Amino acid sequence: YYFTSATGLENHLDGTPHWNSGTGPRNGGNAGLYGISMPQFYAETFTPIGGSGVTTRIGHFEGILGAESLRAVGNFFYSHSYVFQYGQPITNTGMMFNSVIAPDVEMLGGFTQGWNNFESPNGKLSYVGGVAVRSSSGDQRIRLTVQSGREDAAGLNPRTSYCLLFDQNFGGGLRYLFEHDLGIQDDAAINDAGQLDEAMWYGITQYLMYVVDSTTEVGMRFEWFRDQDNARVLGVPIARLVDGGNYFGLTMGARLRNSTGNIIVRPELRWDWSDVSAPDLNVNGVYDDFSDKNQFTAAVDVILLHP
Repeated sequence: YYFTSATGLENHLDGTPHWNSGTGPRNGGNAGLYGISMPQFYAETFTPIGGSGVTTRIGHFEGILGAESLRAVGNFFYSHSYVFQYGQPITNTGMMFNSVIAPDVEMLGGFTQGWNNFESPNGKLSYVGGVAVRSSSGDQRIRLTVQSGREDAAGLNPRTSYCLLFDQNFGGGLRYLFEHDLGIQDDAAINDAGQLDEAMWYGITQYLMYVVDSTTEVGMRFEWFRDQDNARVLGVPIARLVDGGNYFGLTMGARLRNSTGNIIVRPELRWDWSDVSAPDLNVNGVYDDFSDKNQFTAAVDVILLHP
């Protein structure tokens, strides 16, 4: 719930929780470990105009950037990548238009209340758009999406991010997915001179997945996320206090189905490493309560689908 909470819905405009607990281990002690969020509720219409018509989505829905989804069933792995959690908008509220303008070309665009906002804190809109192109064989797909707007409370500093996806199906059950993201925001970091400066984050995430048979898939994800100003993950964008800014993750897992396909089990093993530290603050890493540069986790979840 914590990563899908929207300003003006689950959270007040000042960032304090609306109906969830305001105390707990998250957000420096200002948010509970467990809570409730409503990441999607929208209406969708289809207008039969032009060659393929236009689909319009109005309401609160997941962001258009990235390969991963809010819905567990839409992801291969149980855990999420760094860029999904910290480098791109998870939810949007507004209006989106989508149309297939050619047999293998899809266009989308619209406007929203901004990153993870149900209500914009500054009254300004963000703009989103993108294009997806598929090869005639259907084995390759390229998708470029962009979101831009003024996300700070005063509405003065623009933030722009883009995501490039390349999806390759090699046949024989083998699939490769490449994702590159980059984001920039004005006056969101503090440099060594104590002056406001531009904050930037970027990274690469790669997936390799293989279908063994109708009930078993195995996969691997390797990611690098660079939060060069520590403005996204830690939210401490002060260059002279925090060193590093690189996050690496290697995840290996499986996606297991029963014979009817309505039960999915996703076990995974994951290793994370980061060079982030703050010697003056006695911070030796970002893991294990800011005491370690490495982290190893094992996890499993079960998804039950309506038969």
